[in-house]
Amino acid sequence: MARRCPASTRCSGRRSISSSRLAALDVPALKRFKNGWGVGVIGGWVQQIGNDTGGVANLTNGANGNSVGLGPLVTWGGKVGKTAISAALRWVNEVEAHNRPKGIAVEPSLSATFE
Repeated sequence: MARRCPASTRCSGRRSISSSRLAALDVPALKRFKNGWGVGVIGGWVQQIGNDTGGVANLTNGANGNSVGLGPLVTWGGKVGKTAISAALRWVNEVEAHNRPKGIAVEPSLSATFE
């Protein structure tokens, strides 16, 4: 019978790792233009709330960490027919990380409002 893991747990053979919650704060600065486009920068902070448990996490005291990121932001908003559309693309480079791996997040988003 296959072993099942809780949603916040990653199973690896006989060992499992349970990830702690994260809190994130994003602060954008954006210039919007009349044609619907916008450009700017985004800064963010990610803080782990609590410790990871299990496996390697127990050996690293839970790897409780945080990171700071900064990058460009491009947006577009307009209508397609009668439907309002909003799109954004963020590229966030983690410039500082403590007890976490550094990385780059590319975050596209698209939303539509239907009448």
